[in-house]
Amino acid sequence: VRPDPNPSLKLHGVTDGGTIKPPIAVTGGQPGVFYRFRLADGQDDLAAPVYFHQKDSADIARNKGVDALVVETALVVAPTIPPERLTDHPNLATLNPEPPSLLLTAPLPADAKLTLVAVKAQTRLETVINRTVAELLIDAPPPAA
Repeated sequence: VRPDPNPSLKLHGVTDGGTIKPPIAVTGGQPGVFYRFRLADGQDDLAAPVYFHQKDSADIARNKGVDALVVETALVVAPTIPPERLTDHPNLATLNPEPPSLLLTAPLPADAKLTLVAVKAQTRLETVINRTVAELLIDAPPPAA
């Protein structure tokens, strides 16, 4: 099964003078899917892919920890969880992961057209999605998880 061609992806960042400055958090992605961001007229990724971890709130035993993965092929490190969240919930299997960040090396033009390549982690099947930054942007700081 290919990734959803119409995910609820959102970019959370603050615009300044027609650009979005890092950090840019990405939310609304399909669990188990990598998203590569490119300018519509380019072939190069703007940053490392972002990944949305799968989480089962009803059965935490189904959540994949390091002991349930094949490290050579299935390990994706989630963003660091702030210490205050660990104090409140010391069982990591019950926590939602922090939203991934699009780690850009330069500001992103707010009027840019993007090509997103969504890739299922386990099957490597792809879906190409075309969006504008304006369609994805929530002009606000990244959300807390």
